[in-house]
Amino acid sequence: MAESQELLQRLRAHLQQVRDDPLTPFDQKLFDTASYIFLPELGPEQTESFVLQIYQLLPTLQQDPEPVTRLLAKLLEPVSLGTILSFEPQVDLVAGLDLAAKPYHLLTLSILAKADAASAQNLATSQPEIFISLVRLWLATEDEGAADKAGSLLLHLLEVDKDESEMGGWDGSVWKRVFRDKDVYGQIYSICSLNSQEPVSLSKQRKT
Repeated sequence: MAESQELLQRLRAHLQQVRDDPLTPFDQKLFDTASYIFLPELGPEQTESFVLQIYQLLPTLQQDPEPVTRLLAKLLEPVSLGTILSFEPQVDLVAGLDLAAKPYHLLTLSILAKADAASAQNLATSQPEIFISLVRLWLATEDEGAADKAGSLLLHLLEVDKDESEMGGWDGSVWKRVFRDKDVYGQIYSICSLNSQEPVSLSKQRKT
């Protein structure tokens, strides 16, 4: 346990150094060691604090974020989406779905794929921007893997909401958000329209 705590402090100090100087190279060996030694021993409060420290670092990174996203994936693997949504300050999942945030797409999609009925409904009622960004990513990303995962995630969110619905889904929070919120379903028309003024640039073939 003492070794794990010492390793955690070293890693947190390293992340702070990277945040202070974004050009600081990652200590790859430290990240790899941390993934296998102390992660299983972290308690809920330590996990939340560590995850938030990493998320606050991401916007400033000047290097390949792969070591950080890999560590984040391991940290969050056993954590439910409901718990992640309760973190304070809030984890910015919308930023992870932005078309320009390519290194973070798969991580963010994997986090959202944890959704059960309660957390899906939470997203639908409190974070409509996630659905707008998810539809845009699904339709407009050039990464076919991310597009497939985004489409599958939309279907998953609708399915878990349908399971709790009394009207075959139509009265569910997710269904209302996807099919009745013009800011969400309108993305499909605006991005795919041949006369679209959207900044998203798709070929005529892709739009068709």
